[in-house]
Amino acid sequence: MATFVEALAYARQLLGSGQAAAAEGVYRRLLEAAPEVADVWHEAGLVELQLGRNEAAIEHLRQATTLDPRNGAFWANLGIAQRRLKRPAEAVTSFRRAIELGLSTAEMHNNLAVALKDAGLTDAALEAFTRALAINANYANGHFNRGNLLLDLGHVEEAISSYRRAIALNPGDAAAHCMLGASSYFVGRVDEALACYEQALRIQPDYSEARRNQALAWLVRGDHERGLAAFECRFECDDQLRRRDTHPTWNGEPLGGRTLLVYAEQGLGDTLQFIRYLPALEKLDGPVLAEMQAPLVPLLEASGLGRGLVAPSSSSKFDLGCPLVSLPRLLQGQLGFPFRNGPYLHAEPARVARWQARLQGLAGFKVGIVWAGKREHPYDRFRSAGLAQFAPLAAVSGVQLISLQKGASRDEIDPLASQVPLVELGDDFDATGGAFLDTAAVMKCLDLVISVDTSAAHLAGGLGVPVWVPLIVAPDWRWLLTGSRTPWYPSMTLFRQPRFGQWGPVFAAMAAKVRELIAGTKKPGSA
Repeated sequence: MATFVEALAYARQLLGSGQAAAAEGVYRRLLEAAPEVADVWHEAGLVELQLGRNEAAIEHLRQATTLDPRNGAFWANLGIAQRRLKRPAEAVTSFRRAIELGLSTAEMHNNLAVALKDAGLTDAALEAFTRALAINANYANGHFNRGNLLLDLGHVEEAISSYRRAIALNPGDAAAHCMLGASSYFVGRVDEALACYEQALRIQPDYSEARRNQALAWLVRGDHERGLAAFECRFECDDQLRRRDTHPTWNGEPLGGRTLLVYAEQGLGDTLQFIRYLPALEKLDGPVLAEMQAPLVPLLEASGLGRGLVAPSSSSKFDLGCPLVSLPRLLQGQLGFPFRNGPYLHAEPARVARWQARLQGLAGFKVGIVWAGKREHPYDRFRSAGLAQFAPLAAVSGVQLISLQKGASRDEIDPLASQVPLVELGDDFDATGGAFLDTAAVMKCLDLVISVDTSAAHLAGGLGVPVWVPLIVAPDWRWLLTGSRTPWYPSMTLFRQPRFGQWGPVFAAMAAKVRELIAGTKKPGSA
């Protein structure tokens, strides 16, 4: 029979060679024999980390820190497990404790910085990255992670410098090449972005995020045939929602009597844009069901697009599945691109009449505005202009701004009341019935809608009402890189930043156009 020391040595050999499953049973017996030994709890926690069982890892590592609270390595690994479980505040405490106990390395300050970033403490995170790189200026991962934070903060040129430094130190880091490409894209250097994605794919041919970004870059340049085909790789990306079932994917072939389910896969705006393709499927030789986001169903039914709609996660039987955003690729040969660019969404007539009566007392040129998308969007800080940018429009004589904004960004209204006076539509606005029913009705009563690149812009475009969309330098792929018009929505006019982050000229140009409209020299949909 092996002694405790021999069993511990064997367990450590297994752990060091990556044989965590084999080591698990040995450590379990060691803990039964000596539950007072902190190192055994710590190493058993490392086994759980290797096996991906982070909750169990935390339990073991916490016991190790209880038995030996002055061992920095115990706290460091506890922080790693806490980060994996998305407990950034706890991870911050653990990493700070590890540093206090002597682990003041570049790696540990980097870990602390990433946890601080996850916790939303961006200033402290930047300070921690600075300390990490002061300890080791050649720490490639520190430069890479600092670049990620700078990009999130909108400091894109600084992020580019960090990624370039990371690549200089570690040329084989595919992720750094991919993120350098993403940053270059945001400032409008799409050719440079494509070169970065190609390099990332040379290093790691199965890198799905780089392949998806490459597809988006092709699409924004107008290469729809190549871009839409490549964009199918989005389902391989970690941040892309997948269907829960394993039904075969429809690739445009005849159904032969089989049932097809078309399902929403992304945001509400994507559904509003691509739902236009659904009626074209009625000619297929088999039943077609559509699973869209439940809040949109009443609007889709009011628009005559309710045929075949089923509730999300229903038990409806089907044979083939197809994501909604794949329809342009599958149908562009038959229908052209884009298909059905006239109005295809409709507001309820009775609801329009009610809002017309409520709004008729408002004087002036009525402009409905949306200044922000969902804050959860990874790059919302780029696409969302903020209410303050609408001040030049509010200053135009004869303009009446009306808030169509939803969500947390409504908290901008009160602090800016004197600079951007607004009409709010009350607590009952879109409160019942379904998403956008009141918004659609109100939009039909306005002279103009101005919306940042979010679902409201697609709603207005689908309704065929005059809508202006302020865009960043390199916007979402569907808006391309140049031009004031889009074939997706004939009633839409695009206003583009001259340089990354410069909203001032965009809103000044819109204010000038509104003055022309009020003077009667332009129509809302004219460039």
